[in-house]
Order: sequence, then structure tokens, then C-alpha cells
Amino acid sequence: DIQALKKLFYKAEPDSERVPSSMSLLHDIPIARFRMVVLPHQQVAFNIFQPQLVHLFETVLAKPKPWLYQHVLLPGGVDNLGNPQYALPGLGEDTDGAPGKMATLQGTLMEITAMERQPDSRIA
Repeated sequence: DIQALKKLFYKAEPDSERVPSSMSLLHDIPIARFRMVVLPHQQVAFNIFQPQLVHLFETVLAKPKPWLYQHVLLPGGVDNLGNPQYALPGLGEDTDGAPGKMATLQGTLMEITAMERQPDSRIA
């Protein structure tokens, strides 16, 4: 059963703790890079179908609320995902871990407030 397998793979780690909401410092926030900008307090509906993003969001949704991620602009979208000019720090060809010259290094902290899993594995 695929759903049972997903539950095993995407379950929260037993010793993981979330930072209380009263604190202003958050650690290990996943980064989702999209072709579009999202501004603070903006509400958007996504149709997540790309495998790498489905995996990212399944990992986020497996943890207790709040479901948070960092929404970052990636000009050109997935076409530039492997382009070293847009690489995030530590992920490019540069040996010192510097980001690519065109990399966006800031974004918007987003909270997932509602979602629906589709029969074809998309998340809407």
C-alpha cells in the first residue's frame, strides 16, 4: 500500500523538537524555489507536481504544525535549478561554498494552512 509506505518514509523524527513560536530564530526551514515571488501575508494556492517539490512538501507535512517553509525566487524556474549561476551557498561549483552570482538569497517565510493530496501524488 503506497499510503502506508509514505507514512513510514515521511514520519516525524521522534527526538526532533520545533522551536516555540515565541522565539524569533527558526532552524532547518526547508527552501522551495519557485519562478514567482510571494510577498509577506500573501495567500497563494499551489499545485505541487514536480517530484523534488512533492518530496519537500511531504517532508514538511510529516512534521507537527506549524508547517513552515522558505519561498525563494528562482528566475526561470526549474530551467535554472542546475545552473551554477543560481546555486545556493554550498551547492555550486565554487569550492569555497559561495552562492552563484545570480542566486536569490532571501525569500518569504510561508506557512501551509491547508492542503489536499491528489490521487496522482500531487499536493494542492
